[in-house]
Amino acid sequence: MNGQVASVQKHREVALRMVGHQLLLTTGDSTSRVLPIERSGEVYSIHFERGFAFDPADLVQVIDKVSKEAYFDEDYVAEVLDCDSGKVVYAFENVLERNRDLIPCGGRLLPNSCYQILFTFNHKQNDLSVVEESSQLKEDESGSGYFIWMLLGATLLIVIIAIWNKKSKEGNPKDSNLIPLGKYHFNKVTSQLTFAEQHFDLTGKEAELLWVLYETKNNTVERDVLLNRVWGDEGDYIGRTLDVFISKLRKKLELDSDIKIVNVRGVGYKLVMSV
Repeated sequence: MNGQVASVQKHREVALRMVGHQLLLTTGDSTSRVLPIERSGEVYSIHFERGFAFDPADLVQVIDKVSKEAYFDEDYVAEVLDCDSGKVVYAFENVLERNRDLIPCGGRLLPNSCYQILFTFNHKQNDLSVVEESSQLKEDESGSGYFIWMLLGATLLIVIIAIWNKKSKEGNPKDSNLIPLGKYHFNKVTSQLTFAEQHFDLTGKEAELLWVLYETKNNTVERDVLLNRVWGDEGDYIGRTLDVFISKLRKKLELDSDIKIVNVRGVGYKLVMSV
């Protein structure tokens, strides 16, 4: 029984931290902390790292949303206290058995100040009802609802991180300048080759040469055509210039064995890769 009570208390604390977090988000605050929940008997206190202004109606909506998501179905009184004076500046009551809430003063904005929110649960309410219903389904899993929610949250976070990492490695598939070269990606605009998380910067001539070979992949391109397409009438190349640049490209493409720049003796070169 003590374990069941502790599980209910933990469930309340997690739900109330969610209330504090969501309330701060409604005020535009996504950086300051919700401090650890304090408990004294059936009274739980939410403290915040810094002051803020808020509309009580937003607090009611946040609690209602969290109640539905976290199965937070208990009678309670919520009171907003001013930290300095200790006075109650706003309060409302939720009573399930009467199927109504007592919510005063909606829409009156509370000024920027330090606040703490007290939740007092009705001790006459059977605090173990949620746990006991779970125990009837599976007696050896008291408090399993809380752990299942935590497990689902952790699993979702792992999936999101994995998808984000995969997209980061693959680049933006909507980018028309990103050309797949086997396991590489070639960005014609930035003259950059990417393999997994490795990046290789190409010179202007290397990028132009690779592009010509890619346009004619799996077909031989004559040396004179390559020289004319890449160097044109510049006249600043010598007989071995093309071979030197081919060697540099081979070095940067060697991480994928399925891509090869083949020398067709006496004719030219061709980029061999799967279509």
